[in-house]
Amino acid sequence: MAEYGSAVGGKLKLKGDVLKKSKKKRKREEQAAEQESSRAAAEDQDDDEDEEVPVEEGSGRLVTSGMTVNGFETKFKEEVELGDKILVHHPTSLEVEDRIVVGVLGQRSLTLHDKFSSDLLSTTAYHIKKDSIKIKRAAERSLAEREGEAAVADGEGLSDAMLKDEISKRLEKKLKKTKSILTYREKAGMGYKTIKEKMDRELTAEELLDKRVKKNRDKFCWF
Repeated sequence: MAEYGSAVGGKLKLKGDVLKKSKKKRKREEQAAEQESSRAAAEDQDDDEDEEVPVEEGSGRLVTSGMTVNGFETKFKEEVELGDKILVHHPTSLEVEDRIVVGVLGQRSLTLHDKFSSDLLSTTAYHIKKDSIKIKRAAERSLAEREGEAAVADGEGLSDAMLKDEISKRLEKKLKKTKSILTYREKAGMGYKTIKEKMDRELTAEELLDKRVKKNRDKFCWF
C-alpha cells in the first residue's frame, strides 16, 4: 500500500490549468519585450534633449596639434571630464568651434575626438560646456532602470565600474552620432534656436564646419 500511495501521489494537472499558465507566461514575455523596447528607445534619444548644462570659462589658455590639446596654466583635471566640450572662437575660421573631450591626461593635456578646422598655434582662450553632466545622468537613469531594483533587493548600490562602463558606452555612441548630425543656430525672435540636421553619411569635422559656415547664422554663438 505504501508503494501504491507513493506511486499515485502528486497533484493532477488539468488542461485548463496548463492553458492558464501558458497565457501568463506569454503575458510576462510580452511585458518584458515592451520594457526592453522602451529602454532601447530611451537610449536612442539624444542625451542633449531638454537639458541645459553650464558653459564655464576655462583656466589659462591652450594650443592644439591635431587632436592633442596642450594647456598653459590650465586645470584640466579639476575642470574637465570625459564628454565635455571645449569651445573656442577660432582665429582662422572666425567661427565658434567645439570638440568633445575623450581623454584627460593631466592638468595641461587633453585628447579630443577630432581636430579643429586648423591647429591653434597661438595660445587661445576657451570655454568648457559640461556635457559630461548629461551623459552621467543618462547613464545613471539607464542603470537604475536595468539594475536598480535587483541591486536594491540585494542591498547593493550601482558600482563605480558599472557607471563608468555605461558612461563609456554612451560617449562612444554620442561620438558616432556627432559625425552624421549638423548642429547650428539660427535667429528666432529675440534669441536663437538650435537646429539639428541629420546627414545621409558620416562627415569629417571640416565638412561639418563648411556646412555651418554656409548657414552663416551661428557666428559667435555658443552651443
